[in-house]
Amino acid sequence: DKQNFFINISVEEGELYDFGEITVESQIEELTPEIMIKLVLTQKGEQYDSSSVDASVEFLTEVAGLRGYAFVDIRPQVRRNRADRTIDINYVINEAPRVYVEEIKIIDNVRTHDKVIRRELRMVEGDAYNSSRLNRSEVRVRALQFFKEVSIEQIEGTAADKTILEITVEEQPTGELSAGLGYSSFESFMINFSIAERNLLGKGQFARLGASLSKRRKEVELSFTEPYFMDRRVAVGADIYMRNTNFIESGFQQNSVGSSIRTAFPLTEFIVMNLSYGLSKDKVITSFFSQSPYIANNSGDFLTSALSYGISYNTLDDRQKPNRGQVLTLLQQFAGLGGNEKYIRTTGLYQFYYPIYKRWVFNVSLEGGHIQGLGRDVRLNRRFFLGNPKIRGFKEAGIGPREYTENFREYFSGFSLGGNTMYKSTLELFIPLGGGARDLGIEASAYVDAGAVFNIDAPESLINEQGLLYTLLGDTMAPRVSVGIGFSWASPFGPFRIDLAKAIRKQRSDESEFFQFNVGTRF
Repeated sequence: DKQNFFINISVEEGELYDFGEITVESQIEELTPEIMIKLVLTQKGEQYDSSSVDASVEFLTEVAGLRGYAFVDIRPQVRRNRADRTIDINYVINEAPRVYVEEIKIIDNVRTHDKVIRRELRMVEGDAYNSSRLNRSEVRVRALQFFKEVSIEQIEGTAADKTILEITVEEQPTGELSAGLGYSSFESFMINFSIAERNLLGKGQFARLGASLSKRRKEVELSFTEPYFMDRRVAVGADIYMRNTNFIESGFQQNSVGSSIRTAFPLTEFIVMNLSYGLSKDKVITSFFSQSPYIANNSGDFLTSALSYGISYNTLDDRQKPNRGQVLTLLQQFAGLGGNEKYIRTTGLYQFYYPIYKRWVFNVSLEGGHIQGLGRDVRLNRRFFLGNPKIRGFKEAGIGPREYTENFREYFSGFSLGGNTMYKSTLELFIPLGGGARDLGIEASAYVDAGAVFNIDAPESLINEQGLLYTLLGDTMAPRVSVGIGFSWASPFGPFRIDLAKAIRKQRSDESEFFQFNVGTRF
């Protein structure tokens, strides 16, 4: 019909080639070929791939940057051998001077003071250029969460051995006035209100006044943190709070009024020391319908004066959504500097993130804790509890020691009593979703959770004043295990999270839960 035509495109792939001889030629004395050849990603005998050549050039350039050569020129010379179908690669590192930072310019920070950004940098004017320190500086500036975008560009300076660093930032709102209304399988209906500022007056200070109300919790809290006290790398902060928490699963309610002061200071680039002191007055009220001797003897008024000290190691590339790095935190709390609570509580946490393929990220998390009473048993409200959300597939405080009496077997399964020792672990794979799901901010993960809480200061059975026999169940360190998948969505109505988890190993006294969700909204 003379209205359409066909186009045939013929493609001749040609023969496949392998990498032949791989050599490095360097005109910089410090970057010797013997060292640099070990860093090349192309290997003799492997199938030729031009992207491997580009990756090798990029990596060698990064290594040269660690030595202070900011504008090193690395050019791969290619020679094709048609007879044996191999390609020889010679990486030529051309001569370049060691570079020093001439000037650091900060652009587009309208509200944030220059010094708030500069104190996070790991290079200053006059320093030798170092690409590792430059990358670390960018990570630290991003971690402030004051900016939507952060970019650092190298510009040639007034001489061949000088460079200018231009740091361009795009500020984002750091103040928050929010009210929340939501529902979760843990808190039931929730209402919250808060006013917070993460960059107070552009000085990097943090202040927050918040209040929340739910079926379980009523809370008012005021916090303030100065991250660089007297322009030194020492963070100082204080908190004041009032809390009313209903621990439904454990048959008690706790009213608390307290305050704390805290400080943190770095020992190295990645290691931080933490110190704090807290004073709190707690009133514990046990359930009026419970006659359990495991519960009733924990009520009363308690004054806790506690000193906490700890150390943390953090190499995460992003604190909000890490893709690589690890965190190790050790914390100990000593209560007994006055007051009538005396114990030592020790906790530890380790997390490891590793990108296994593109945006697929694998996470390992290990956590443990132990509390030891000093001259007395550990009270119910100080013990560890385990379940949702730390171990998905189980109800809140659904794991661990639980009291039981035959008299209530038809309608009462017993209160959760917690334990003095706890451990948990998680293996999780974060799965990137494509297409519209990614555009909407929907993420998925598959995981295995395992853990236990045990070791309670109580006999296996007790008789109450009415002569009823109560028995202790589930006080064992045997791991409980669950597997599941989860979906999270940063929706316009607030954060939304769904977990579908199956408990595949549990004790008879544990309480499992397959479906869990949390949703809220702000306006």
